Amino acid sequence: MRKVMPFAFALALAGSVVGQESEKTTIKTTETTVKTAGGADLLSELWNVWDAVPIPCGTTQLRFTYRWETAGAPANRYDSNDDHIVQPSIVWGAADNLELSLAVPVWVGDGGEIPGQQDGQADTYFTALYRVSDQVDYWPAAAFSSTVRIPTGIRSDGIDADLRLNLTNDYDSGLRSHFNIWGRTVNTTNGEVNPELQGVDGDEAYIFLNESDEPADPRHFQYGASIGMDGCLNEDGSLRWVVDYVNRSSQFYGHSNLNLMDVGWQLDMGDGSQLGMSVLIGLDDNEETPNFGAAITYAMGLTY
Repeated sequence: MRKVMPFAFALALAGSVVGQESEKTTIKTTETTVKTAGGADLLSELWNVWDAVPIPCGTTQLRFTYRWETAGAPANRYDSNDDHIVQPSIVWGAADNLELSLAVPVWVGDGGEIPGQQDGQADTYFTALYRVSDQVDYWPAAAFSSTVRIPTGIRSDGIDADLRLNLTNDYDSGLRSHFNIWGRTVNTTNGEVNPELQGVDGDEAYIFLNESDEPADPRHFQYGASIGMDGCLNEDGSLRWVVDYVNRSSQFYGHSNLNLMDVGWQLDMGDGSQLGMSVLIGLDDNEETPNFGAAITYAMGLTY
């Protein structure tokens, strides 16, 4: 029950804010939110909530992201509790209402030295997002997205995939609200004994949580939900604030759900260039929940 309370509170708060906003503004009826080359937002790159709007057809964006997270317990025995991740990605508006992207997050520093790193050092993530309906009256715009992880990283195996429903409401005031729900199938054995490392450095062939004597076993079906809002910080809307809350299952069996919150901002600098920054805050004492984290993304876009 203690774990559920923050989720229920966040849902109630978001509902209250959206309700108040709907009394003051008229929600767009048949207009589709259209992004320019420089208007493709960075929600899925920096935060735990996605919107339902793909980038326009014929637009390509290159994104470069750096993330840092710290936790109270090491992800692996004998290792520090910090992770540093550098992620280059490319996003392409392949067709009307269809967005494709390719990302290769690379663990560097402490995280990159973990034997049997659960997500691989440089696995490849392919994502497709398709908008199935526009916003009409109080019904939000809807899109489905799916991400497939290909084990191209060092000592990585198995193929993971998820399916996510993304709902977005756009208000005349510039405020937007988002709701996501997803499920993921995890088929990697990276969190178990890696046969190639047996007998090498002893226990370091395993992934451990909180100095446990047993290797962690990846949860083969994972799920979660997130809510979020973003709005204008200046007159032309080029600077926006973002906040979200996510409740998701743990990555390993034997652990309760994780509760996380993101806050940050995004700046549209024109000519397809954008800059965004987020701060991650852990809301529970789950061994897997990061205590704190931060990320920064720079994106540049080209239209042909």
